[in-house]
Amino acid sequence: PPTPTQPAATITYPTQSSNTKKNVALLERMSLKLHTPEETPVLQTQYTLQIDVITQLGQRIETQLSAADKRLATMSRSEAAGCRTTHVKLNRDYRMVEQKYKNVMLDVRKRKGVAEARRRERR
Repeated sequence: PPTPTQPAATITYPTQSSNTKKNVALLERMSLKLHTPEETPVLQTQYTLQIDVITQLGQRIETQLSAADKRLATMSRSEAAGCRTTHVKLNRDYRMVEQKYKNVMLDVRKRKGVAEARRRERR
């Protein structure tokens, strides 16, 4: 039976969200070298692999958040109350990291367009 300090039902969350945050920060650092003289084939490969890692982590987190939503829906109101705050915070944190990732990708696309326009002008 649950003790006063242990709720009857809990939802466990892995640390994948913090891993995703670190991976997005690494991707951002890599992206700053893209479409510059510092760009190398190795960097391009690492960048592509980093995107794959982030995509896979994001899919796992989305699945876990969805499962947690469903679990919260089946809990009693009192059980869910304790878990809901954590769930909302982790969901919000993940969405912020997700937005940061989207912004990095958008920035890379913009810089790629600028770099291509410069190349065309030089011809």
